[in-house]
Amino acid sequence: MTFIIIFIANYLALKKINFKLGIICFISLIIAYGLVNPYREYLVYSKEIPNSISSIFDCIYNGVLIQNQIITSEEVSIIDEVMSRFTTLPELATFIEYKEKFGLHIPRDPDFLYYFYTIPAQLFVPRFLWPDKPVNDLGVWWVSNTVTGNMSNSSTAFGPVGFLYLTFDILAVIIGFLIISFLLKLCEQLLNSGKDGAVLTGVIFLSSLYTNEAGFNTYVVEGIRFLIIGIIFQAIILRRIWK
Repeated sequence: MTFIIIFIANYLALKKINFKLGIICFISLIIAYGLVNPYREYLVYSKEIPNSISSIFDCIYNGVLIQNQIITSEEVSIIDEVMSRFTTLPELATFIEYKEKFGLHIPRDPDFLYYFYTIPAQLFVPRFLWPDKPVNDLGVWWVSNTVTGNMSNSSTAFGPVGFLYLTFDILAVIIGFLIISFLLKLCEQLLNSGKDGAVLTGVIFLSSLYTNEAGFNTYVVEGIRFLIIGIIFQAIILRRIWK
């Protein structure tokens, strides 16, 4: 999404489409997607955390080798693989099944209600002032405790709906999506304002809302943070371009 934002920012500032930049951004997007998958694949198998730039490249290289060695029972098309990045429905189904079968019990499971009602504090209070501030590792908890059975470096897309359902069922989903609808309405007003700075801010804001696969608390916190970042970013970038 970063590459798309760069392209849109250039268009808003110069009032014309830069096809060369568009091609560069598109190619960069494809390359980035091609590198992220093998990198994540290798982390799942190795359970190692890279601590340098060279080790990151080693992870990518080894991940490509692993992907080439894995033989699946059925072929998955590239279209299906890409589109799977835009849904968390399979995970949601397993969350519902888990809660219905086993229930949620602290400390075995995270305190989702605590994560929910402390969202305002998570947004503004830094960790050094709040040592017990929730860590956004729900996907790691899920994989480690219900998939692999041991600590894993892998994670899964938790999704706002899954988080809300595990908080307090359908009522939490309704309340949560009323909040999300407010954020999306704000984004719509920015995009339709006709002002370059507001439109750019809206694009940055929208990128966090539509690409965030984390739990609801992270979804809201990151969305508002990106809104603030967008306001600062457009003021700095557009001012420099106009000069």
